[in-house]
Amino acid sequence: MNNSSHLVSIIEYAIELEDTLDSFDCNDQGLYHWSDELYEIAIWRRTNDKHAFRAELMLGGGGPTIWIEIDSRWSHATLHHSWGCDRMGKPLSEWTLRESVTEILKSLVEEMI
Repeated sequence: MNNSSHLVSIIEYAIELEDTLDSFDCNDQGLYHWSDELYEIAIWRRTNDKHAFRAELMLGGGGPTIWIEIDSRWSHATLHHSWGCDRMGKPLSEWTLRESVTEILKSLVEEMI
């Protein structure tokens, strides 16, 4: 798969992910079942504000690596993807998720902390 066809695939994945997450509300059991399938959830709390956090939801790895970054200060979450060792550098692509999806993901993280 070349880079341009891979980029089309990741955009299609992002749109499908947004549609799936948008179909849940904050108390939907489907959201919790979806979160059970995540590879990893990392949450960092801010010491000066007990309601502030930053989280990464790992969706996939091993080619490509796909994760969502959420920060309670932002009105949007970002879907990132990279290949292999690129994970530690700048992601190959970033996709800003809809605000409605971000709110659902924020509520999920808040339930976990």
